[in-house]
Amino acid sequence: MEKASRNVVILTIGAAFVGIGIGVIIGWFSRVPDPLPSWTSTVENQIKDLDESVIYRYFDNVQASSIRENLQYLSNEPHMATTEGDENLVKHIDALWKTQLDSSEIVSHEILLSFPSEDQENEPNVAEVYDDADQLTFATRTTEEVYNEYMAAPENIVPYYNAYAPAGDVTGQLVYANFGSESDFAFLADQGVELNGSIALTKYGRVGRGARTINGKKYGVAGVLVYSDPQEYALDGDTGYPDDFSLPSSGVQRGSAMSEYGDPSTPQYPSIKSAYRTPTDEITYFPVLPLQPIAYEDAEELIRRLNYNDTLVSEGWSTGLNGGELNVGPGFSDGGKIRLSVNNKLRYVTSQNVIGTIRGSTEPDDWVIYGNHRDSWVYGAVDPSSGTACMLETTAILQELLKYGWRPKRTIIFASWGAEEFGLIGSVEWAQEKEFLLLDRAVAYINVDIAVFANLSFFTRASPLLTTVIKAAAEEVEDPVDSTKSVFNSWMEYYPGPDSDTPYIGKLYSSSDYAYFYNALGITSADLSYRGNASEPRYQISPYPTYHTGYDTFDYMDRFLDPGFLAHETVCKVSGAIMLRLADSLIIPFDVMAMAKFVESQVLVTQNNYDAYFDEAKLRYLQEASDLLKANAMDMVNYIENELDRENVLDIAAVNNRLRRFEKSFIEPLGLPGQINNKHISGSNYGPEDGSFPSIAALLSGVSTASTEVKTTAEKQLAMITYRLLNAASILKMT
Repeated sequence: MEKASRNVVILTIGAAFVGIGIGVIIGWFSRVPDPLPSWTSTVENQIKDLDESVIYRYFDNVQASSIRENLQYLSNEPHMATTEGDENLVKHIDALWKTQLDSSEIVSHEILLSFPSEDQENEPNVAEVYDDADQLTFATRTTEEVYNEYMAAPENIVPYYNAYAPAGDVTGQLVYANFGSESDFAFLADQGVELNGSIALTKYGRVGRGARTINGKKYGVAGVLVYSDPQEYALDGDTGYPDDFSLPSSGVQRGSAMSEYGDPSTPQYPSIKSAYRTPTDEITYFPVLPLQPIAYEDAEELIRRLNYNDTLVSEGWSTGLNGGELNVGPGFSDGGKIRLSVNNKLRYVTSQNVIGTIRGSTEPDDWVIYGNHRDSWVYGAVDPSSGTACMLETTAILQELLKYGWRPKRTIIFASWGAEEFGLIGSVEWAQEKEFLLLDRAVAYINVDIAVFANLSFFTRASPLLTTVIKAAAEEVEDPVDSTKSVFNSWMEYYPGPDSDTPYIGKLYSSSDYAYFYNALGITSADLSYRGNASEPRYQISPYPTYHTGYDTFDYMDRFLDPGFLAHETVCKVSGAIMLRLADSLIIPFDVMAMAKFVESQVLVTQNNYDAYFDEAKLRYLQEASDLLKANAMDMVNYIENELDRENVLDIAAVNNRLRRFEKSFIEPLGLPGQINNKHISGSNYGPEDGSFPSIAALLSGVSTASTEVKTTAEKQLAMITYRLLNAASILKMT
């Protein structure tokens, strides 16, 4: 009886547990699931292609008046890197992006910068003329004349200087040395001009800031002055801003004189807390002589005082100063000497990047990056705030698109870089810190620095991979001057390319924040702007008259470069369309055939120009690698257009993975000869640009007889390039 009762109890309890279990299972499967985050991937979203209407909704919202307001705010006070003005903009942009985007963060780095002495009364950067009795007869000015209310807070205008120029106090005879090239100094020496111990007066152009000190030191020069000659920075008949477009007589171009980019104390590594810092006296990227920029009104006084030398007429040296009469020296006609005092100080400071993010819906680990630097030398309306004004208009419009339910397939990252003017430092340090993530995730980098140099035509420097997407964007946007034409039509008119259907697309340089992304990491990049036509005198001033001076103001842009801000509006539309296509197209819109054809042209130049330096078999191997790259590119295009199953998520991912990694395979990790940041075998821009591969041209262009060492290095480069091209070809192979 007890046993039977026990069995009943056990069965009852068991039945209860079974009932509870069934109830739990039924409850689990019948529950209403929590809503998924809006960015969560679905198969439907994964196979969805770009909605063209999104681009046109973006266009409809771009307003020239909003961009103008942005620019007026951004350039209302001096904002050199790490100053109070710069920090104010950091807070402003971060606050905007926290409301407009999914997230925003401020990323800081401790970096080594160079500043004039804070004790300007006792330690100014100045050139002084003393007579034979050691009496001061002339001294150069230290900052611009203030003309109007657009030069607000003039007490915060940094005195004239070239960053990283070493401190020094030298006295000697003044000699005019044209642009300060090595050939200029050689010519003076050949003419018997005494250069040893001299101070060289040079004009901006053709030669880098720091390079002129290296050239001068070879000939015994003790210090270098540099100025902007009105022959290169003013139009005939102009008196200068604020009356007209040209550079006024007290305007001085500041700038970094460092020969590399990134924090000079942490080359090739990010400036994080654990970083090893190279001792400042071991850094080799700085100028080797005291160097100081001066106003052309002061340069004119110095030239007027110099001894006349008629040996330079045949060389074609000239000036827009002193009535065109170029006195060379050495020394002054009434005796005396010049003293150059440079009192720059190196200092570790905190620089900040602002990074805003819109998370991708289906491919959040693929990044499209849109960036520009924030810092300027003074007000920076043109450089860089014209680009930032466009970027802030873009993020404001995307905020509205997000409200209406749009979200890109891929993550879009917006970047406001710090300390670019000192050597692209903010972008380089961030890219170095994120290097492995970028190599894995970055799709492309879009740079809009100086958005508007002039209001005549669109212009771009870009990777060949972006040829098709840039053309498509330019064809979609109406020309701001002639509504019957597209931006593409005017671009083709003013910048015709080698092909009848493609305007000129320049090679990327190392002059803005795309440099490390492209040259060191192989991330497909573009730099976008509006410019003038180099055939007209107004547009032959490079890059524009008030570049890096206190006269780069909102008023200068508003009256002389882009009245009405229609060029700004156009750049904003074109750059936004490119960004949206890269971030939202089912297949990343890269033109692999354009890249293959570009490489093919480099191979042809190498064969034609440098065949004497290479074994015939090695050149044949190079040709075969190029042929394979082109064949695989054609196969890839055919596969995408005719064979790809656009409803198969895995097949789509396989194609996009190859496209995202393709240009990164052009990177030589060891760097090109003598270059720590130039690693792109096809795209890096250094040395002569003759159409060959960069490292081959740098080694052999203009060389009549190469040394054994140079020839061996060139042979190694050719072998490495061939190997990299084979790697690139293999990435495109679909089977």
